Amino acid sequence: MIYPWLLLVFLSVASAQLSFDAIGETNTFCDTGPDAMTNALTSLTGGRPIPRYCVPNPIDGGKQRCYYLFVPACASGAVPLLMDMHGGSSCPLWSVFFDGWLQLSSQKCFALFYPIGVTDAQVTDHPCFSVPGGRNVNGMFTTTDCCCTKNNRRIASTETQDMVVVHRMVKDIYFEKRVEGLSNGTASVDATRIYMSGHSNGCLGALGMGAFFSDMVASVCCHAAGAFTGFPPHYSAVPTWIAQGIKDDRIWYQFARETYNTYGWHHQCQNETSVGIDNGTAVEYTHYNCTNDANVTLLLLNESGHIPFAKGFEVTEDASPTTLDTTAMAWEFCSSYSKESIPRTLMNPSAAVSTFSQWERFTLSLLLGWVSSILSR
Repeated sequence: MIYPWLLLVFLSVASAQLSFDAIGETNTFCDTGPDAMTNALTSLTGGRPIPRYCVPNPIDGGKQRCYYLFVPACASGAVPLLMDMHGGSSCPLWSVFFDGWLQLSSQKCFALFYPIGVTDAQVTDHPCFSVPGGRNVNGMFTTTDCCCTKNNRRIASTETQDMVVVHRMVKDIYFEKRVEGLSNGTASVDATRIYMSGHSNGCLGALGMGAFFSDMVASVCCHAAGAFTGFPPHYSAVPTWIAQGIKDDRIWYQFARETYNTYGWHHQCQNETSVGIDNGTAVEYTHYNCTNDANVTLLLLNESGHIPFAKGFEVTEDASPTTLDTTAMAWEFCSSYSKESIPRTLMNPSAAVSTFSQWERFTLSLLLGWVSSILSR
């Protein structure tokens, strides 16, 4: 069945960009300095550091892309690593105050890293992650890349390589033993439990990471978005969980619902169930009995808008903050999965080269598919 509103959803998500005036060489008012998170979040971390680390930019090796890393005091032994990717026009320091992942990491003892979006004012107008498109939506249209712009020109994912950047960050954490360093050697990364999360643009990015690096990502659990990234030929079904507010006026909930059904079909799930939660204020839908046991869950929140977090506020008119701890629900889903073995890309530091080549092949396949569709008309 073809849904006409899906085209509107795509156009809405692709064009809904907030912009800030460039400040110096950056495009954000948010502090993304080396000690920004450490200095601002002492009350939440008990004084533990959240240092910033940087990796080479695959587009321009002379520049760097950075992330923050938090290892709670309770981390011991091989611990999970979860990514929290911020939304467009936001930053790690801002998302901490509503998404709840930092507080949960101290309760559940997992390592947490925060990629910083593109903040170079010469590249984009606002902080963002350019997420690859290429997903066919019900035979109606194919998504394009989202969600970065410069002077009203859409920035292609090949111009920022954000998915490759995040992949390099994971490798940097793993091979440079960043978790070991912050825990005085008491903790390390469990390479079979690497999870992707995020909000809005960050959720698009988390889904993109799950699609493109399915060999490494054990599961995805994110908020307020659907999937733009297509399934590359090497994709292996990854368990996926999405929370979405029905009153969201920035990402229509039907987009998340269509993503949920597409993933259920692509994962060859055999059954589906739904259950009302919190006196009917939310409904949780699940496709199960899937390939790789990769269940797909969609939590629809009837009164929530674009910030479907219990610790949050609402930016959507007529929406109400949820009372459900959706971050804890996301963790319950994500943490129930692990890879059977260490991903090949984390067995050898030099594997990044072959991964980048794989990315180039995928980008080329999308381009050839587009050219083929034009020639066949």
